[in-house]
Amino acid sequence: MVAPHVLRVRFESQAMNGAIYILDEGGRRITLEAIRAACQYRMWGLLAVHVRSTHVHNVVEIASDPREAAADFKEYSSRALNRSSAADADRKKWARGMSTGD
Repeated sequence: MVAPHVLRVRFESQAMNGAIYILDEGGRRITLEAIRAACQYRMWGLLAVHVRSTHVHNVVEIASDPREAAADFKEYSSRALNRSSAADADRKKWARGMSTGD
């Protein structure tokens, strides 16, 4: 294993404005279904998706900007997670930015 980059860990930790949002099994399921719903609505081809407890990986066929897709996934997922748990509705669920591989 590669050791964490100390300066990056410090920077990212200082940039956080709350505790890490951890998706339990139910939250991961809700997030998966929200991503599927976004793809169906936008008519994007969802080729692969893996929802982890702290982040999501997906591969999608789209004709638009990948940043739009990533923003839609965050929006759809946040909305679904908020509906499922009113107690967490005000918590920030996703980090700023995204890796789009474009």
